[in-house]
Amino acid sequence: MAALQEVLTPDSIVVADASFSSIWATTNLVSLRSGMRFITPRGMAGLGWGLPMALGAAVAEPEAPIYCVTGDGGFAHVWSEMEVAVRSRLKVTLIVLNNGVLGYVKCSEKLRYGKNSTSVDMSPIDHVALARACGFKGIRVEEAVGLLPALEQARASETSVLIEVKCSCDCPPITDFVGR
Repeated sequence: MAALQEVLTPDSIVVADASFSSIWATTNLVSLRSGMRFITPRGMAGLGWGLPMALGAAVAEPEAPIYCVTGDGGFAHVWSEMEVAVRSRLKVTLIVLNNGVLGYVKCSEKLRYGKNSTSVDMSPIDHVALARACGFKGIRVEEAVGLLPALEQARASETSVLIEVKCSCDCPPITDFVGR
């Protein structure tokens, strides 16, 4: 989130998908002006709405830099929307946090039941290859230091860019579930 904060401008629009993406964006990003738009779901429902919402923001504000932060689980619901973005000539920077797991579900299961079901694990997906197949530019970031240069590349790009950020599957605890 610190790297994203560095590239934001007062006209940027940030859309965060449900789950940890919304928690991290709302906790760590700071508005640069009154009325700057940070769009997140109410509550934690609606997994997968981040990219379609970012495309809607690009239609509404075509000159604004649009950033969408989503996890690999949420993104799995809407991969096909990349084709819509390309066909409609909409520019967004899509940041896919790829930890190979439904992190929010994993954390809540562990806190509630003391262990995880196997339904939280995801098969490895090459999101960069998917992006390129749809006409996006694709960038993979394997180390935190690579995120800022990737975001700067995306900002300079004429087209939509997917940045796949490889992350640990060890998610931080969700304190809302403790004791329930």
